[in-house]
Amino acid sequence: MFEKPKAQDLVKHVTPFSCDAGFTFQIYCRYCHDSGRISGNRCDRTNPKVLLEVAEKFMTAGWRLEDNVTVCPVCVRKRSSQ
Repeated sequence: MFEKPKAQDLVKHVTPFSCDAGFTFQIYCRYCHDSGRISGNRCDRTNPKVLLEVAEKFMTAGWRLEDNVTVCPVCVRKRSSQ
């Protein structure tokens, strides 16, 4: 069902995003289509080490993979209890 990914597995799902409030890294949920956000205002957006650190933060926040697609912690809890 849901597998706990390694940070390297999540890196390809992390999307840099620029908006009026600044710069963030985002990741999208397969089911609710909500996005998780981590601020990256003072980060080098192209540095692979920074992307790996951001992916680790998403991993520790509870993001999981299902069929190589990201699922947010809320949807993981909802679907695991069904």
